[in-house]
Amino acid sequence: MLRRDGRISDWYDREIKTGGAIDREISAQLDDCQLFLALVSPDFLNSGYCYDKEMKRAIERHEAGELTIVPIILEPSNWQTSPLKQFKAVPKDGKPISEWANQNNRLPGCRYGTASAGNFRDRRGAARSADAPGKSSPANAGEVSPETILRRDR
Repeated sequence: MLRRDGRISDWYDREIKTGGAIDREISAQLDDCQLFLALVSPDFLNSGYCYDKEMKRAIERHEAGELTIVPIILEPSNWQTSPLKQFKAVPKDGKPISEWANQNNRLPGCRYGTASAGNFRDRRGAARSADAPGKSSPANAGEVSPETILRRDR
């Protein structure tokens, strides 16, 4: 809904066109985004590229106050032993979506968790809080300003 409503935009590496410079395009998108959704699975954690390059850069930007990281736990994995353990994960309590009898029941919780992910910076670098009045609460969880999201699942 956030994307459909025009409140966020997303990008992932499948959008790189044939002949595109993969490393350069991923790095440019990662350096431009304000929210990094780590779609956590064993494949994500075992990927040298995702784990060693992309997540490392995302954490650097997080530590510089430029990026918010939200782990979305898709499948059981050892994410609690990774650098992702320092971030509040969704769904609630980091229970993998794949373990829920009806996986659709967890998606609204993920939506709220990502919509209220903390402080963002607009393209000029001015700080904005997603928790500011009228921005994001359980009643209006989807009301966030457009932000660029980089999501990684493989």
